[in-house]
Amino acid sequence: MLDIASHPTYERTELAIDFLVVGGGIAGLSCAIALRRVGHRVVVLERHGDADISKMSHGGIRLPPNVSKILFHWGLEDGLRAVSVSSEAIEIDKYDTGELLGTHLWEDEIIKETGGEYLFCHLPSTKTCGDCCLTPL
Repeated sequence: MLDIASHPTYERTELAIDFLVVGGGIAGLSCAIALRRVGHRVVVLERHGDADISKMSHGGIRLPPNVSKILFHWGLEDGLRAVSVSSEAIEIDKYDTGELLGTHLWEDEIIKETGGEYLFCHLPSTKTCGDCCLTPL
């Protein structure tokens, strides 16, 4: 579990507020982590239970460098690396025909400058990275 209370690079709020975040996807978990990092109390509601989530075959997530950099900074790098793959390029296909339109390579210099990486993972896998924010009801 991520020890967000001892992280030295943020200021704790003087007034802790109770927050309810609806949705346990990457956006909901990121909001919950950000709020908890500054001392708020957070409950995340997700309509899918653990059994439903483990059966999902869809739900791929692309985490561009601006997102992965923040998540790495929050101490989630090891967890993300355990459930994701790093991408050096992406192929763009035409939806209706599958025709390859082109390939976009991520430049090493740009990736290094951003401080993050292009990561791809399965939506249910993000739950393991964000469990510190989930409170069972």
